[in-house]
Amino acid sequence: MGCISSKHTTVTRAPSIVKYDSLQIQKDTSTQEQQNTRFIENCMIVWFVDPAATPEKETVLAHLRHIVCTLRIYTDQDACVTFMTNICEEKIFLIIPSGMNSFVERIRYLRQIEKIYIFDGRSNNINQEIFRLNLSTLCEQLRQDVELCELDYINITATPPLTSNSDSTKQTAEFLYAQLMKELLCRFKLDDNVQNIFLNFCRQHYAHDNEQLSTIADFEQNYRPEKALVWLNRSCFISRMLHRAQRAREVDVLHKMGFFMKHMHIQISNVYEQTFALTQNPVVVYRGKTMLNNEFEILVKNNCGGLLSCSTFLITSVDKNIAMNFLRRRIATHADRIAILFEIHADPMKHNTTSPFASLDNIDLNEESENGKVCFTLSVIFRIESVEKTDEQSMNNMWTVKLTLIDDHDPHVRHLIEPLRNNDVHANPLFHLGKLRIAMGDYDHAEQFYHKIL
Repeated sequence: MGCISSKHTTVTRAPSIVKYDSLQIQKDTSTQEQQNTRFIENCMIVWFVDPAATPEKETVLAHLRHIVCTLRIYTDQDACVTFMTNICEEKIFLIIPSGMNSFVERIRYLRQIEKIYIFDGRSNNINQEIFRLNLSTLCEQLRQDVELCELDYINITATPPLTSNSDSTKQTAEFLYAQLMKELLCRFKLDDNVQNIFLNFCRQHYAHDNEQLSTIADFEQNYRPEKALVWLNRSCFISRMLHRAQRAREVDVLHKMGFFMKHMHIQISNVYEQTFALTQNPVVVYRGKTMLNNEFEILVKNNCGGLLSCSTFLITSVDKNIAMNFLRRRIATHADRIAILFEIHADPMKHNTTSPFASLDNIDLNEESENGKVCFTLSVIFRIESVEKTDEQSMNNMWTVKLTLIDDHDPHVRHLIEPLRNNDVHANPLFHLGKLRIAMGDYDHAEQFYHKIL
């Protein structure tokens, strides 16, 4: 990915390994402890420190904290393996010294490990200029890889056509769970103090990250509801926390961020009314995603003709090449995954009060933002029109999935969603969320919902 002084190896069904030379680190025999054990971002860095290396740990840590919030440092192999094995929701970017082949063999098939970076730091006389260059290269590669991972790491839910005879109880429950969360958001009442509660929560979990603390202060001072889309597109605490909470279905965090999501939905609706609602031209946009084969078969291929939704504010592009370049970069280091190009068709002439979308071209984004971005509101619903194998020289296993944005009066949608809109559901949301969790097979979270009711 354009990194200098690196050696890149792709291994099927294992995290890719990148080697850099001469990283210096400090002797350390203790495990890095976080003030809070809860993880609030999708990605984390685990750094296995070579006790024989030279001291530059604090310098490295200062740079790594600009990339992710959660860092763990280990000097004991067993403790490191135990920690990573117990990670279920997050993606791990692992940094290790060279000469640890047996350690790599122990952990290389852990799905939660996204990538491994190998550094040699055994020389005590290394030139500091070389050290800074290699550290800069490491951080730039990590930044790119984390960004790609975040883009790819979104939840997709789907449900088969009404005519299907397959047992889709779990799938449908997952689909309805995301839609119920959206329904509750639309009725979310803005409390005067909710933003302060959220920011205090953020300060607690970013207590060791001065850069994000500064951004939190900026948000507190300058955030306005009409700037919600700008903040979503900033690579900072609020977009990272939102992506994590939406993907992991963390209701308490989503509740704290309800004001922001509601502002997002309102701003997208306003932009939609000012732009797309006034045109008769259909919109075609693209989004790339990779999946494991069984996930693709169950969620997409077997549900052709059914419905699909992304549990996030989905950002797409009118430029197909942007989605294709993303897929090429992901497949280059994840050869075991399937490359999926979502081709999304949206007709502005259809009534889409619950599923608006907005062009980000006229939004006050930063100068590095790409033109042609289109953002769909939370958990919009698409119909899977077709799933076709695509011949692409750079990717052996690529599929194009044509999606059509569903209008508000689609019979399939009404059949599924109307039961969520009655007064009983909105009067007892935790009870109904718990029921859906049970249908999803997630009994632990269902129990948590019912305990809150009691």
